[in-house]
Amino acid sequence: MAKVLEQQTAISDPDTFRKLAIIKELQRRQREEKGSFYHPYAKQLAFHQCQKKYRLVHGGNRSGKTESLCMDFHWCASDSHPYRPVRPAPTHYVLCGDGMTEQVDRVLVQKFRQNVSRETLRGGDWSKAWSEKYHTLHYTNGSTIHFMSYDQDIGKLSGVSLDGAGLDESCNASKRFWQEINARLIDRNGFAVFAVTPIYGMTWEYEFYARAGNNDPDVASFRLLTKDNIDNLSEDGIRALEEHIGEDEIQRRVRLEGDFLSIGGLIYPMLNSKLHRRTKKEVGWDDSWTKYLAIDPGVAKEHAVLWGAVGPGRHVHFYRELAVSGAIHPELKARIRTTSGLDHIEGFRIDGHWDWDNRTAHSAVDSEKYLNLEREFYIPPAIPVMKAPIDNSGRSFGIDKVRDALRPDAITGMPFITFEPELERTWEEMINYQYLDPKDSAESRHNPRVRKVRDDFPDCVRIFITSDLQYTGGYVFLPKSAVEVDEYGVAW
Repeated sequence: MAKVLEQQTAISDPDTFRKLAIIKELQRRQREEKGSFYHPYAKQLAFHQCQKKYRLVHGGNRSGKTESLCMDFHWCASDSHPYRPVRPAPTHYVLCGDGMTEQVDRVLVQKFRQNVSRETLRGGDWSKAWSEKYHTLHYTNGSTIHFMSYDQDIGKLSGVSLDGAGLDESCNASKRFWQEINARLIDRNGFAVFAVTPIYGMTWEYEFYARAGNNDPDVASFRLLTKDNIDNLSEDGIRALEEHIGEDEIQRRVRLEGDFLSIGGLIYPMLNSKLHRRTKKEVGWDDSWTKYLAIDPGVAKEHAVLWGAVGPGRHVHFYRELAVSGAIHPELKARIRTTSGLDHIEGFRIDGHWDWDNRTAHSAVDSEKYLNLEREFYIPPAIPVMKAPIDNSGRSFGIDKVRDALRPDAITGMPFITFEPELERTWEEMINYQYLDPKDSAESRHNPRVRKVRDDFPDCVRIFITSDLQYTGGYVFLPKSAVEVDEYGVAW
């Protein structure tokens, strides 16, 4: 009893009450307002101090990219940024992630819920400041942060002018999504931040990495290493992450150091045998799928031919390959006809980077003549080829489109490109398709070039995807007699 009375007497002391209240408040903030204790390490600090319009943060897993992104936008919205000029309130921002449930709610929104100071929020309380219906956080000064996912219709922001936009794991966003967001930054001269672990290599935001490397006055890039985040990761935690990643040098450079694989790395590192090598049955193939054919003509090397079919939802399944040497007419054309058999091919596409009258290659038939693709394919019996589209960025245009199609759909989990398991050569070339290692050349380091070795079937895939081939719902062939000759000259 005496001990209890002694404790009550001690607590009744004003100084003790004040100390206990401070301790209790600190404990609450450690639980609910962790941002109050945020101390950026050197590279994070450099990111926060940067005044440029576009900032790219590429880093390893658990390197603090997302934390830096969220704190930067919280400071801006609450008029408390210690390094960037205060914008006249109210200001409006958008933060985006890959999937509303997976990335936005579980990561971005939770980061804010656990880190922001309640006194900066409308009503001084999260429940009063957060709108679940509109996924918007409201601040006392009238500023807002809207959260959305990359698979949402960007039209939901129609008419909204933004002071800033943040894209977390931006490699999962399409370039069109970014372009729509960027258009809404114009009115208020807004800024943008991209945070990414570049697991897909040189995706569209690599442009900003290149611009920063070339001293663009509007762009800066920051690389955060997993090992730098030592305040939040124990040495044991870092070691466990390293063991999980394994000894694959490319994966270590990406997932621990945030390196872009385009620097001497694989072009399609996301290719996965279990995910992308599927049978016709596994992808739901039926007679309605529309068949097309892509050709990468060769002169000093083999011609590469790849058959693919487009199904509902624009799924592309590659099911047959052919590598053949010799002249286009008649050798290549004959093999295309006989190999196609009774397939109905809706269209034929060839590499759009070829000139019809190719001044760099001589005909295999007559070495004194230039190789004219139009003449070779159109000599009867003709194959009506069309050139695949290109743009000013050359092959990177097609590579970016292929990357987008190789990513799994957020709903079905199925990628938009799959390969029949028997396509051994196509698969081998795709998984080994690389950029040239730039070595020590600063110029080439920011302007990567494709390694032109065993790239025939990756070119066919690119041709196929850039041609934007359509699903038409099937083809019905009605023979008039017991012996019929199809459009490829094959009797049956």
